[in-house]
Amino acid sequence: MIQIFLFDYQMMKTPCHIERIYNPTYRKEGDLIIAGFFSLFVKVQDYMRIHFFKESPFWNFAEPKLMMKQYHHFLALQYAVDEINKNPYLLPNITLGYQLLNNFHLEKLAVESSLIWLSGRGPVIPNYSCDLQSNTVAVIGGMTTMLSMAMATILQLYKVPQITYGQFDPLLNDKFQYPYVYQLGSKESTLHLAFIQLMLHFDWTWVGLLLSDNTRGEMFFNDLKEEMARNGICVAIKERVPQHIMKEDFCLLSRVIASSSNVIFIYGDADSLQEISLVLITYIPYGKLLVTTSSWDFSINTKFELYAPFHGTILFSHTQKEIPGFTDFVKTMNPVMNPEDIFLKAFWESVFNCRFSEKRGVQMFYPLCLGDFSFRDIPIMEFDMVLMDLIPNVYNAVYLVAHAFHQILHSEAKEASDLARN
Repeated sequence: MIQIFLFDYQMMKTPCHIERIYNPTYRKEGDLIIAGFFSLFVKVQDYMRIHFFKESPFWNFAEPKLMMKQYHHFLALQYAVDEINKNPYLLPNITLGYQLLNNFHLEKLAVESSLIWLSGRGPVIPNYSCDLQSNTVAVIGGMTTMLSMAMATILQLYKVPQITYGQFDPLLNDKFQYPYVYQLGSKESTLHLAFIQLMLHFDWTWVGLLLSDNTRGEMFFNDLKEEMARNGICVAIKERVPQHIMKEDFCLLSRVIASSSNVIFIYGDADSLQEISLVLITYIPYGKLLVTTSSWDFSINTKFELYAPFHGTILFSHTQKEIPGFTDFVKTMNPVMNPEDIFLKAFWESVFNCRFSEKRGVQMFYPLCLGDFSFRDIPIMEFDMVLMDLIPNVYNAVYLVAHAFHQILHSEAKEASDLARN
């Protein structure tokens, strides 16, 4: 227990500096490096203390189990890079590598990760690179709009191409403000029509709406409202969901539960709705059918099938092609095969409630991890590509970068050949 208190003291002794007690990045060398900024853990923060300025803000803890499914984004990048390196026709005689960073699904740490990557080493040294030669060609990252914007504020200063793999957002499509951001997410221009078709199919004429309290939610409601009025469908209750739910906002769920509508449509991005799923576990909307999109699935704990509120939930998802061989690749992953992958170790310890090291006294309650386990032994990791529709976006982003650079090299070689011929 003394070690735990000493750890807390070390984290708070310098209020203006976040002490890193871990290596925040994992790198595999190659001729060309693709950086991946993903969210494996959620950094939980006490917003009340910050709002009241009664004491210095601090991080409470990182909760890996809240982001279990997002580890597949790390794996998708690794799988695509390995696949390209085995392809003799794509980037021949050139090997791809990668550098993985964890942004904890928090904007300020996404900015810090960007600075760590640009500096080449830790600690962060703004506007200075410790690497002798930079061979990183692009950054893949930004599961949500807020994370993408936070990263872009730093990366665009150095004209770094940034490929986002989350939902398409018109805000990021502004090339004046975000000239080096490229989106792979699918547009949702017809989603409101799909909602209407479902309402008409089941003859739902009295429905409730839970929308994110931002521009995306308002634009979607305007499109939906017009179609609902045209088809004689009425809104029983409409609530805007703030990004961070405080105690006074719980009455929002009370109004939803007390509403006369038995069908609740939920729409918004992962930023704005990340806490709703946890609140619904406590404030259970008995007798209500929930309809939402698979993009909200990130915020639901991997064990969400155990919770009554989500039984029978209808999810809309974009059609995705299965990545050949990826499922088998995931199931064979084991930290023994790749001992330097810190994120695989952290994920493994969280899933199996074990530890790889005996150094930290805090972990003495957990047994040592066994080396013969694999993802096949994880009952809660039922692999469902429908509920993980961002995985193909990461995979396609790697191939997009590879094909783009292959084209550049091919053009340069052709120009050099023409010049020599003349």
